[in-house]
Parts: sequence; C-alpha cells; structure tokens
Amino acid sequence: MVPCRPETKRKYGCQRSVFTATVHNGTRTGIFTVVSTIQAFERSAVINGATAFDNGVCLGGALHYDAGKTSLSTMGSAPTVAALSGLTSQTGDLLAFLQAWAIGSAFVAVYDDSDHVRYANDGFLRAFNVKLGEVATFESIILGSFRNTTGVRIDAQDPISFIADAQLRRRPSPSMPRQRSFPVDFMDGSWFWCTETLLPNGWIVLIGSDITSLKQTERELAAARDSALTLSQVDELTGVANRRFTLSKLGGMLKSVGSEMTHLSVALLDLDHFKTINDTFGHETGDIVLRHFAKHCVSSVRAADVVGRLGGEEFAILLPGITSGKAKVVLDRILATIPPVTVKDCQPATIALAFSAGVAEAYFNDRPEEVLARADKALYAAKHAGRNRVEVSHEEWPLDRSPDSV
Repeated sequence: MVPCRPETKRKYGCQRSVFTATVHNGTRTGIFTVVSTIQAFERSAVINGATAFDNGVCLGGALHYDAGKTSLSTMGSAPTVAALSGLTSQTGDLLAFLQAWAIGSAFVAVYDDSDHVRYANDGFLRAFNVKLGEVATFESIILGSFRNTTGVRIDAQDPISFIADAQLRRRPSPSMPRQRSFPVDFMDGSWFWCTETLLPNGWIVLIGSDITSLKQTERELAAARDSALTLSQVDELTGVANRRFTLSKLGGMLKSVGSEMTHLSVALLDLDHFKTINDTFGHETGDIVLRHFAKHCVSSVRAADVVGRLGGEEFAILLPGITSGKAKVVLDRILATIPPVTVKDCQPATIALAFSAGVAEAYFNDRPEEVLARADKALYAAKHAGRNRVEVSHEEWPLDRSPDSV
C-alpha cells in the first residue's frame, strides 16, 4: 500500500475508518457498513482490503472509492485476499473485537467454498507469504511454500498428492460442518496450533495460535525424559545395561519361558584378577578395562541378547532362545577372543584379560533369583577349577517346573 502524501494526510488523514457506502459487485448493489484503512487522496481513496457483507456473503476484496461518486467497486474479477476488517455493525465492542483479531499474534483466514482466501489478518499473510489483494487459494499457498521452501513446511516429495490428502481432511463432506485441530510447523522453525472450522455454506475459518515456545519446552522435556530413561537403564561407566535394567529384562524373559520362548540361558561373568589390575595400574586403568570388556561382550553377542553390568567387575549376559550348551559355546568364544588392553602411561604395558563364567538354563516358572543362584554356583565352580573358564549348571529340571505338569 502506497503511503499517504504528507499534504494529503494532513487534509484527509490516513486511518482505519467505519463508514456506510454503496457497493457495486457485478450484479449486486446495496448499502453496507465497511471498515478499512483508507488511503486518502484529493479525489479518491483506495480502500485496502475493505470487506462488505450482504447477509454474510462477501461482495469483494480490494475496493476503490471515487470521491466524485458515492460508491465502492470491487477491483478484479477473481476473489482477492482482503483484510479481516468487515463489520455489520458500528458498535465499539465489535470494532474492538475485530481489531484484536486483525493485529493479534494468532493468524486468521477465511476460505470460501472454492478455496479462495477471502479474508486474512497480518499474521496469516506473514506466515504463509501471501500479499494483500492477491488471488490466493489453498492450493497456490501450498505449492508456493513447496516451490520456494518458505512458509509452511511440506513433508512430502509430491505436493499435488499432499494437497489431495489434505483436502480429504479439510472437506470430508460438503454437507457435514465440522471442526478439527492440528499442529503446523513452518520453515522458520515456528509452530502453530490450528483450528479449522468447516461451515454449512462450505466456507472454512482457519485460526492459528503460536505454540513455538511450547514446542521448544516439549522438546526439552522429551530430551530430559530420554536422558532420565537412559540413566535409569544404562551403566554410566561401561554403557551396557545396569543392574536394575538387566534384572528387569530377565524377569520379562522368564515369563515367556515354556510358552513363546523355548529356552533362556543366563551367564554370570567375573573378570579374573581385576583387583590386581586396579592395584597395579590404578582405578583409571581399571575403568578402561571394564569399558573394553563390556564393548567386547556386546560385539560378540546377538542384538536380542542383553549384556549388563551387575556391579564392580561382575557382568551378566541374557541369551534368549538357546540352551545352556549353546550358551557355553558363545561364552567360550568371547573368552578366547578378548583383545588385550594397552596402557599408554609413563611405562606402557599390555594387560591380558580373562574371565570366569557360570551358565544356567531357566526353568518353566523360574524366578530371577533362582536362575541367578544356579548361574552363580556354576561361576564359583569355574573359579574353583582355576579361573579362565566357563562352567554350566547341571542341576536337574524339577518335575514341578515342567510345562507338562501345569
């Protein structure tokens, strides 16, 4: 909009005004109340985005007023975007309500039944890169955003399909008025919560409220939740499952033994002579050894298996779906392939690692403490036999724990 010339502004003013005038719109003429920002000149005034109503029907977009005639005429044949400023009353409270929508932080737009944008406030024009007075439709706005990578974010490779899908949600049935709400994100990082109302006459009213700060808070809360969840499940030093999470996973797996899961083996591992490593090379080197060993275990088992640190140098490995005999094969391979740890200190040294392990197979209706106790006995047997080895529990399957006995 061209600003008023200083001399004209002094004479006529440049302000938002409410007045009554005759509006010509092709075949329709009538007396209507119009409110708009008037751009005053000597003999005429361009009324930017004035709106006029005839029983709720829009009569046009940008209007032109000639001081020599007492009339208003619509400019252009296609419906153009008009300012959200139409009134059917000159009461102050209604004007205040309208002005609040026009300049507020929320964006507001009205689409007609052919999806032309008829009214829009400044917030909508800025958000969707629409100019006052242009011919804009839902489709043209989406295509413009996709083509220019501005405005609303289009998460689709094919904008035409995106528009078709959106229209199914916007206008599910022409004869069925309804309201829906949904979030929309924009290329500038802002987010709006939109409420879209489909009216009985096919027009759509769209209102969007800025929720960018809420989204930021939501992301921060999600990150904090994920961090807290990780801390509750992961051993901070080694990065494998901590004691609580390992025992929780064991409890869940035991419920499936005898039904979905045919077998479950549990292994307890203890690093041999770890206290000597700590005393000789220091606790910092001891931590390096623990991380090194945990990483080796994880890389040596399946994705479905669980490696956990129970405390100190004691680890557990849960192996669902395999017998204790096959679990021993896995543990023997882990033991045989542990790479040494090289200490880069003032006196470089290479530390060879070994562990003792006990393996037990879970029974039907086993409790976590029971299968762990059997694995612990097997671990003690491995240490008693000279360490650096894997032993398997050979306790008989109790008759009352057989699935056939239930």
